[in-house]
Amino acid sequence: MNRFRIGIGIIVLLVVIFIIFITKKIVMPIFEKMVEKSEKEKFYFLDEKQNFNVINIATGMHDAVEIDGEKPVFLHFWATWCGPCIREMYSMQKSLKTSDSTFTVYFLSDENIETQQKFIEKHHFKLPFYKIEQPVSSYLPYNILPTSYLCKNGYTYFVQFGAFDENDLLKLNNFISNLGCSIYK
Repeated sequence: MNRFRIGIGIIVLLVVIFIIFITKKIVMPIFEKMVEKSEKEKFYFLDEKQNFNVINIATGMHDAVEIDGEKPVFLHFWATWCGPCIREMYSMQKSLKTSDSTFTVYFLSDENIETQQKFIEKHHFKLPFYKIEQPVSSYLPYNILPTSYLCKNGYTYFVQFGAFDENDLLKLNNFISNLGCSIYK
């Protein structure tokens, strides 16, 4: 009886190992390709009336963010108290093109202008910072900071909740390059 239980146990163990092997080698790559394809095709339609106004922190000038325009718009929501926001800004400042005729970049915060100016001066950032003039979180939620969107023609083509790492920047660049642009300097 003991030999029988040991034999059954060995067979069960071999079946489990076989299932794990099949899952890792065959099923997971198929699943990953499906997820990758669905992520590429996934986008959200935004109501064209949802353009919004901002104030340029450097100039004090009012600007309209046009998420329904022909030109891609990169929106990056952040806050001065957000540690992950601050850490990623250093790498973004080194690698991102922040002014380009083919797309527009906005670093957006709802904090007051003076708080943002002190923060920018302290860290010596040269990114395009803006103060949001009216609530936008109902159609561009950013309850996790940082949060980023890539919009064009009223559609959101890319969403990133949380800080960027190098792989995320590469994914973002792939989305932007599909729209005929590049984020890298």
